[in-house]
Amino acid sequence: MSLTGCTSRSMAAVPTTLIGSSMGAGELGLNLFFETRETIALRRAHHRRDPGAVLPVFFCYDPLRTFVEIHAPDAEGVGELVITVLDAKATIPLIRYCTGDLARWLTESDHALVPADVRVRLRAQPLPMIAMLGRKRDWVDARWHVDHFKSLLYRRPALADQLSGAFRVLAGEPAPVWEVQLRRDAAADPQAVAEALAALVREQCGEPAAAAPAVHCHRYEAFPYGMGLDYERKFAYLGAR
Repeated sequence: MSLTGCTSRSMAAVPTTLIGSSMGAGELGLNLFFETRETIALRRAHHRRDPGAVLPVFFCYDPLRTFVEIHAPDAEGVGELVITVLDAKATIPLIRYCTGDLARWLTESDHALVPADVRVRLRAQPLPMIAMLGRKRDWVDARWHVDHFKSLLYRRPALADQLSGAFRVLAGEPAPVWEVQLRRDAAADPQAVAEALAALVREQCGEPAAAAPAVHCHRYEAFPYGMGLDYERKFAYLGAR
């Protein structure tokens, strides 16, 4: 998934600038799915309702470019995302390609979360919309998803400012272990940062410390899973313990 801006001019000079996400697949093409102002408003409405939840990302797509299916949906309509390429110029016109992502179609309960004017614009949207819920493998266990930890990492700006953004979650009993890397020039004490993040974890799960994921914080050079983010490949946030 990537971030795209609708203009190259200064954001300060253009108050209507839209910064949104788009999603593609190496085998299928880039920007297959993309956000609009209305889908962003819908995601924000979900966040306001439940800030601690793993949020779907709401995307539009071009039905003349791709045919989208939800394979084997469960009782809540969530299933595997399957895409067929319709572009006659595609180098490899893949048919019913399973991306590994979970997704569902929008429901009336989604529309009910947004103000009436946004609801009208959503219903008038000429392109079909879909809710993406990430990859199945991003669940650490039945309770914890990698997005929970991403959200906690940036919940307090002053704390996030001390972190590099890299972390690793290890499966464990009774709960996962969260390994976090400090920023290269961070002045904070690793133990103090770990305790602050642990407090956020307990607040998130509402359980005693013994049942919450343990947090270990490392100075930049001591982080055991790489010295920095590699922007040529996706960072591995999950690992076996």
